[in-house]
Amino acid sequence: MFGSEHLARSPLHPIGLGRRALLVAAALSAGLASCGGADHDLVVYTSMNQVHSEPVVQRFEAETGLRVLVEFDTEANKTVGLARRLREESAGGVHRCDVFWNNEVANTVALSQEGLYQPYRSPAAEGIPERWFGPNNLYTGFAGRGRILIANTERIDPAQLSGFEDLFDPRFAGQAAFVKPVTGTTLTHMATLYTVLGDEAGRATAERLAAAAESGQLRLYSGNMVLARAVARGEVAFGFTDVNDFNVVRNEGAPVVQIAPDQGPEQSGMLFLPNTIGILEGSKNVANARRFVDFMVSAANEQYLAETNAQTPFHPGVPTPVHVLRLEDQKVLEVDFEAVGRKLGQVLGEMQELFVD
Repeated sequence: MFGSEHLARSPLHPIGLGRRALLVAAALSAGLASCGGADHDLVVYTSMNQVHSEPVVQRFEAETGLRVLVEFDTEANKTVGLARRLREESAGGVHRCDVFWNNEVANTVALSQEGLYQPYRSPAAEGIPERWFGPNNLYTGFAGRGRILIANTERIDPAQLSGFEDLFDPRFAGQAAFVKPVTGTTLTHMATLYTVLGDEAGRATAERLAAAAESGQLRLYSGNMVLARAVARGEVAFGFTDVNDFNVVRNEGAPVVQIAPDQGPEQSGMLFLPNTIGILEGSKNVANARRFVDFMVSAANEQYLAETNAQTPFHPGVPTPVHVLRLEDQKVLEVDFEAVGRKLGQVLGEMQELFVD
């Protein structure tokens, strides 16, 4: 089990269906259509950046012939916006969404603990270690991503960097960056620190980040991709982001490297977050939802995500490019993600207090 580990109403996006589907999507956004209509076969919400998730859904459509409507989250509301929407829809008996593909785990845990998911153990997940399955198979973790340091080699010698404490090092004043921890994987990062360190030390760490930003020691950005691009163009020298965002600017030829943080003997290890996927309670298209989950958690899709987005497969023996981090090669922070999920609401409130004007 994962233990011993402003709602933004963006429109539903049809994938590969042309103008007719755009009209259907508009009708859905206006509340004039519902899941299971003649123009789509299932509805997927995803907090994974559209640049990363859209090609995956297109591959699923090409392989199965099923038609998917996708709701993408915005960078500024990453995960939090969709999680809030799912709660509101469930409370109102709407049940628009069939599958939630989340780019992190804490919101998934929280939603599952609130009864929003139904159990499903995909046969395609055979081989994924048990630690990546939620209790009662309410969700599955796959294709993990490390929270890494991205560094611009024209601004800083990567050998000078080792981990989280570099954000506060006076040597790097004005050169360090972090994402405002109110959404997505960065919020999960902070909720994890609260869980691992305890509330008092977790709050103290958040206050250090806020004070460092106020003093100009570090710069805060609105999202991981925004931060990665800032490092790539040399606006700042380094910062924390996710491996797939690093990989985008690496592929664009930016002078950047990734650093697995906190690997020393006295350091805590790298935070490693899975993608998670689950079928919503009340889904109107359960059979198709299961086919989508089967596709997503398969070894073949994990290999695709490794090759295109530098995400780490959980299936054993999946070949990966040399730049993809492997769990067995890293010191990984031990996390009880079920506890992180229980802590998330509290931490979100405190992060909004500290970081939202």
